[in-house]
Amino acid sequence: MSRVDRFKTSFGLSPKDVQTQVKVSDAEYVMKLSLGTPPVPQFCIADTGSDLIWLQCQPCLQCYTQTLPIFDPRKSSTYKTRSCDSEACQALYSGQSSCSSNNVCNYLYQYGDKSHTSGDIAAETITFNSRKTSKGHTSGLVGLGGGPLSLVSQLSPLINGKFSYCLIPSFEEGNYTSTINFGTRGRVSGPGVISTPLVRNDPNTFYFLTLKAITFGKSKIPFSRNPFTNQTNQGNIIIDSGSTLTYLPSDFFDDLYTTIKDVIHGEEVEDPTGYLKLCYNGGVDDLNIPNMIAHFDGGDVTWKSSNTFIQVSDGVTCLAIVPGGAFIGNIAQSNFLIGYDLIEGKVSFKPMDCTKY
Repeated sequence: MSRVDRFKTSFGLSPKDVQTQVKVSDAEYVMKLSLGTPPVPQFCIADTGSDLIWLQCQPCLQCYTQTLPIFDPRKSSTYKTRSCDSEACQALYSGQSSCSSNNVCNYLYQYGDKSHTSGDIAAETITFNSRKTSKGHTSGLVGLGGGPLSLVSQLSPLINGKFSYCLIPSFEEGNYTSTINFGTRGRVSGPGVISTPLVRNDPNTFYFLTLKAITFGKSKIPFSRNPFTNQTNQGNIIIDSGSTLTYLPSDFFDDLYTTIKDVIHGEEVEDPTGYLKLCYNGGVDDLNIPNMIAHFDGGDVTWKSSNTFIQVSDGVTCLAIVPGGAFIGNIAQSNFLIGYDLIEGKVSFKPMDCTKY
């Protein structure tokens, strides 16, 4: 498991203009990079909701199946474990680190879905590669959050706090890839762009936005309670590329659920997975689902039916929003060019066909 704190680029890209390919795989978005010296290709989940950069390493006793060979740090001339008093080790939150008998910093990192990863904190060289992403099971995860261990934070002096991505809808057929950009190419501008302020809350891993209301049909439902703090309604929802579904506080979800049922006159059925709360008989295109308007501080973002509903099986379509928490998942983010500017403190949305980006 590796923390990356040294970087290089290839194929003529300048350090302030880094990009790599992103491909959807089982509702997760995977970016290609290479690790070590000599560079070894890796496919890692791109996650704005976490900080740690990790991958499966030899010796690995509890590894999941991956297509690529498991990374062997003994074959890299630039791999180096970090001590317990290192800056990287100190950047972990309380309870996430421990110290081995030989003074190597160990970590245990848990995610919102209760999955976890553990290993050694280490330094390594990462290479960005602009070639097309090929098929392969994920070998790790790249944290793109706001904390000091994330790739974005470590690259910040080079990229001026800017990155962007365009997520292809998971239902699109074909071998499509899109691009994640860091630096000058990460700027999002032009006609149709809506920008909303980034709000700094604890923990600094997360990118908090302010959602004021949601409109569906003729009903506008105010988002009047902040699930993270009682002091202000600013920063009441997190944008998270590592989450598939969108999560809303239960009381707000109940109001939205009732509104949707009043608007969509379809035959309700049970979700085959037993997890989603509102499902209909038929495909997304059969149900005449109106757009949903997310009213953010700074402007309105229009979510099409493909951002709010998913077809979970033949003839069954379900609402891709569930109660509990406050996260904008990657289904709601698909077919938008989304730019993060950590210097100016904003997130920008530009509607786009991401298969053409």
